[in-house]
Amino acid sequence: MLVVASIGIMFGLDMASPGIMNRKPWKINEPIINTRMFALLFITGLFWAAMVLYLFQIGKNTQGSSQIGQAMALVSLSLMSIFVAPNLRFPKDTAFQHAIFSNSRLVYSHIWVVLGSILLMETRLFPSIFGTTSPSAYQWWLCLIPCVILLVVGEIYKASLRYRERNSPVAV
Repeated sequence: MLVVASIGIMFGLDMASPGIMNRKPWKINEPIINTRMFALLFITGLFWAAMVLYLFQIGKNTQGSSQIGQAMALVSLSLMSIFVAPNLRFPKDTAFQHAIFSNSRLVYSHIWVVLGSILLMETRLFPSIFGTTSPSAYQWWLCLIPCVILLVVGEIYKASLRYRERNSPVAV
């Protein structure tokens, strides 16, 4: 959790989203996390849980070792936090813009997550503490697949939101 917690802290120190002053203000009785956002967070959490359990099973069944499964689950959980951050940072805009690098602290926390994951898995100290073993290069790539899926599906969802907003009739 020490590896991933830095991303949450950096969101609190983030700069304003581009174009935030052009958005309509929230209604006074509108909750901060509305039903759509709650559903999105719930589905994302289910996806994370399913992928972590799936990668654990892949590691356990293909290598015959639950230690490999634990390592793959931990790596994927850490790396998925990096790939979900742009979708949370820009709930309607694409993550592929220059503003993604506007918060240097968030960029540094992403670097910390990657380096922390490598240190946790590849040094001799941490695997002995956590009971894991070092994943192979192929297993690291397997851990990246859910991350990319998470980012791509989030971008498709946001593109559909932008399309609906552009093509919806304007109330006069």
